[in-house]
Amino acid sequence: MEEAVQAVQDLVAESRLPAILKSLLDNPEFLRRSAGASYTHDNGFDKILLAATPAGWRMRLHIWWPGRGVHTENIHNHRWDFASVLLSGSCRADHYGEHPGGSELHAYTYVRGAGSTYRHHHVGMRRVVQTMSATMQAGDSYFLTRALMHRIVTDRRRLLATLMLHSPQRAGSALTLTSAPTFQEPRSSPGRFSESQLRRRLTDLLEQHLPA
Repeated sequence: MEEAVQAVQDLVAESRLPAILKSLLDNPEFLRRSAGASYTHDNGFDKILLAATPAGWRMRLHIWWPGRGVHTENIHNHRWDFASVLLSGSCRADHYGEHPGGSELHAYTYVRGAGSTYRHHHVGMRRVVQTMSATMQAGDSYFLTRALMHRIVTDRRRLLATLMLHSPQRAGSALTLTSAPTFQEPRSSPGRFSESQLRRRLTDLLEQHLPA
């Protein structure tokens, strides 16, 4: 994954991303494919697919638009490893580890249901302690393994945008931790963007937050 970290760092350091996004906006096939795999995530950010390989690598834009208050994600991990770099804004990154003396939280795994539904299956309790907390600024980059429990805290008076590259799936499931029982009912998968919605989001990002 060192190469993955270097790849996202180079795109930003060399200021190539705005030009790449502008070229993608002129590609109808990209807009069609990307819109069909892009949506607003439960954690409050737009998850936009930029590129994918048959082996399972994915490059995405994550955008937390301004105009909302402080948002704290649930503690969670992933089924894959990833590298990320902040393009704009700032956030706080908190890391957690299991510890018998830690705070007791409800643990859930993600389970797909019938059709477009999914639910989180309760798998007991976990005790965790915070092992790190750091403020990330535009230009900072980081790498997380699939097993690391973490969360992002955002203050969306300003836009926060990140470029993320994640590996193929390395684990069959991931955990989400909550302070109170939740996720009791099946939920519908997020609605995908239309091509016009995707175009508007990328255009707004370029014109207002990522000038060439």
